[in-house]
Parts: sequence; C-alpha cells; structure tokens
Amino acid sequence: MGTNLLFRHGKVRTRRDTAGRVLVPSQDEPLSEEGIKGARGVVNHLNRHNILVAQIITSPTERASQFAGLIRLGLEVPLYVRDDRLRCLAQPPPEWEGQPKEEWEQTSGVRVKPPSQERIDDLQDILKELTEGGDDGGTLLVTHGYPARIILFLLDQGTAPLERIPTLDETKALYPLDRSEGWAFEKDSSGLLVRKEKIRLKSGSDIENHNSHSFKEHG
Repeated sequence: MGTNLLFRHGKVRTRRDTAGRVLVPSQDEPLSEEGIKGARGVVNHLNRHNILVAQIITSPTERASQFAGLIRLGLEVPLYVRDDRLRCLAQPPPEWEGQPKEEWEQTSGVRVKPPSQERIDDLQDILKELTEGGDDGGTLLVTHGYPARIILFLLDQGTAPLERIPTLDETKALYPLDRSEGWAFEKDSSGLLVRKEKIRLKSGSDIENHNSHSFKEHG
C-alpha cells in the first residue's frame, strides 16, 4: 500500500518596501536558494526511508512546479502532472503585484473568508482519485499553504459531512505548515485516507517526523 505525501512548496524571495512591509510577489516568482535546498531535503528524506513515489501532481505556479520538478529529478519519478486544482487559494490578482501584502489581505478579506465550494470540491476530487487509485506507489502532491491545510482538514473529516470550512487564519492555527514541510497520508484497513506523520525540514536534508494531531483535538 503506497504512502501519499503532501508538501507545501519551498521558500521564495521575500520582497519588502522601504518601510519594511512584505510585498505581494510575482505569480511567476521562482524558489529562493533555501527553497531549492528544501526540495533536495525532501529527496534525501524519501530516499533514506525508501518511500516510493509513482507520480507527482503539482500546482502549476512557478514556485510549486519548480519545487516538484527538483523532487522529480532527484527521485526519477516517471509521471509528473500540473493540476490547476492545486493552485493557491489566496493568490492576489496581478494588479496587486509589488503592493503591500497586508493591504491586499485587508481589502480582500482573504484571511477571514473560507474558500469557495468550487475550490473545496476540487480538493475533495483529488482525494477521491487517490482513494480510488491503485497501490503501485504513492502520489506526492505539491501545493500552497492554504490548500495544503484544507486537504489536511478534509482528511481529518473523513466521511463526516462538512458543516463549515475553516478560514485561512483558522487553518494556520490548526495545521502549522512551513514551506518545504509536508504530511504523509495513506489508506487505512477500510480504504479511507488518513493523515499520518508530519515531515519537517529543519535545514537542507535535516528532516524530522512528528506525530499528527487530529482536527478534533484542537476543538
């Protein structure tokens, strides 16, 4: 039975204005050197633990697809797919590029609004496809912080009906997930996908596993 993996892409360069405010990056912003090292750390971890990856599915953004591409090269993964369903849930529109990120967040209300039902359906469909897939090897997903946390939330909900979807700020509290960090998840004996260990990169190839915590434990 294959182990599936969910990773947030590696770090990109942080741009700031003269007042020190973080600016909205370009949608085509590549990985920083630290982000590249993070991808190599993932490769080292998977090789060290003999975790087989049969396919990689990534968000089509430059920062995510570059991160996924480096992992693909390191692991020699045969199947590599860019999937628009994994795109960022909180991506500022192009006209905000180079503007203070905090101003966009306040204007859009992105931190306190849950994602649309259409985007939730997209992520649920991906998990359904993984559930119905074979066991010839695991799938590695590369996406962004918010969709990654929503996927973790959906895994924890299992077959229970979704009464509400957490906002960006709520998911950050429930599922701390830095760039280049990830989670393992796999099918249980009943065929249901369940969350397993967290995979944390401290630096480069220095990666630690941490036990997961259920959504319910956080209230």
